Amino acid sequence: MHTNWQEITHNWPADEGPAFRLARAKVPGGWLVIFFELRVEEYDINSPARAGIWGAGFGGMTFLPDLGHSWDGNSLP
Repeated sequence: MHTNWQEITHNWPADEGPAFRLARAKVPGGWLVIFFELRVEEYDINSPARAGIWGAGFGGMTFLPDLGHSWDGNSLP
């Protein structure tokens, strides 16, 4: 089964812009919902002691039952 992820736009926290990303995918019986944050920093490549890329992240996934797939991605289901 091929899953197409749809990004869910949000503005939380509103004063800083989105701190994480949300997406959903239609599956039989409802939606898979995923959230994640990934931060990547690139170090100065001219400094051999610090050259490279570093990253960290977190995330999670849940199933949201919705037999009719009526959830629009923003309102409470």
